[in-house]
Amino acid sequence: MFRFVSARLPLALVAASSLRFQSSPATSAMNPNRRNQNRRGFTSTSSLPKFEIHDVRDDPEHGSMTRVSVDGKHLLVSQFPQLGPRNADPNDTTPQFDRERRISMRFRHIDLAGFVSVVEDRVPSHHVKNNAFDMEFEKTAKGYVLKGQVHRSNSQANEEWAVRFENQFAVTMEHFLESALTESFGFAQHQRILARGDSLPSDSIKSNQDRNRNPNRNQNRRRTSGNSNDDNQGN
Repeated sequence: MFRFVSARLPLALVAASSLRFQSSPATSAMNPNRRNQNRRGFTSTSSLPKFEIHDVRDDPEHGSMTRVSVDGKHLLVSQFPQLGPRNADPNDTTPQFDRERRISMRFRHIDLAGFVSVVEDRVPSHHVKNNAFDMEFEKTAKGYVLKGQVHRSNSQANEEWAVRFENQFAVTMEHFLESALTESFGFAQHQRILARGDSLPSDSIKSNQDRNRNPNRNQNRRRTSGNSNDDNQGN
């Protein structure tokens, strides 16, 4: 059974909408201090703009929940294995996915731009490698795949890993990546400023620079005029 949150909504609304589709909490409640200390460990992305794919199976070994979220200029991709049998009761508060065994990856804004380049057919794939993972994002016949190897902190060996975004999830991924890129590089803020008719930050800086130049020009003119008068008196 698949459930997902549409990313056609603006990023600010996706986070609120996603809560309606969660069958169970993927992360436990944490106090603010601990959340900030572990932010780069992906302990909680529930409040971030995101979309999720809930793939609950009769065989828990093949079920998972995939979460794609954006945190400022970073794109986060996490996958939570299914935890035990399918919850039959929709009001059952038993966690459906295992937070402790999740795989999480953080991509920089330049990687986000690379993913969008793949979506727009500008490049065939985008490769990312660091100490935590070695990943390739590329197109498939039905959508997109993010695949490669991940290195768990408690393991010496790399682990093969892949997540597919196909059919309707491919469209969701496309819209979400484009929206995330727009927010990440400040394009949306730029457009909002233009729509309001306000001056852009660069225009304000230029105006300040022009105002600073004018007194200098007046001072130079006064010096030049003073030098000319001195020369005339000397003659």
